[in-house]
Amino acid sequence: MAAIRGDYIDLKRQIRRFGALAFKMLHSSNWIEAWGLVVKILDSTSRELHQSVARDLADDELGGPAFVEQTVGACATSRTDKDCLDISRAFLQAITHPSLLRSLSIDSFVGVVFRLVGGHNGDRGIGFLSEVNRRLSETSPSPKTLLGLITSSLYELLRRERKCLLHDDLLELLNSLEAKITRISDCDAEDANSAPPDLDAVRFQIGMMRRMADSAHGRVSTILGTFLVITPSALGRGAER
Repeated sequence: MAAIRGDYIDLKRQIRRFGALAFKMLHSSNWIEAWGLVVKILDSTSRELHQSVARDLADDELGGPAFVEQTVGACATSRTDKDCLDISRAFLQAITHPSLLRSLSIDSFVGVVFRLVGGHNGDRGIGFLSEVNRRLSETSPSPKTLLGLITSSLYELLRRERKCLLHDDLLELLNSLEAKITRISDCDAEDANSAPPDLDAVRFQIGMMRRMADSAHGRVSTILGTFLVITPSALGRGAER
């Protein structure tokens, strides 16, 4: 436990430092190490430290939100596919970790993290995940695992930030993720220390997100239709007076 607490102190120091720097000033290994510490702490049995990490990532005074946003920027603008995918893997493993997603006591902090990932109207989040998926290929290390992380992260983003369901580029991203399943389905380049996700389960999750988006668009169409019906009639009554 003392070692994990030491890791937490180190992580807190890095959050404060990285959040204050431009992401271009840091090497990919810096981001990978920092988010690796997040995962290591979340893998521990200390619920107290799980809560502390979630709170720190949402803490403006510490620099947590800047740390999250800088990470997304570092992923999306990496010059090499390897740097982009390595940073993304560490980051997405952290924000989709069960210790974050399955604890009601820290759900508000996790919501802040996904709001930061999503950005204004989902532009940052959809763009970021689209870029990671674009760079992912059959020759990437553990492509099935990373595809599962991208899909799970997108699902959490859409579930928490409903405005993202109406984003113009969401359908293209879902189509691209589904096409990527076919491309990497026969790939064996996976980490021997962890089981890759079931691609049928990944495809099912993509289908769920399609239904969520269809439902959101349907509600908007209904509201607009009601508005268009009511407005002329209200104008007509006004003219009669």
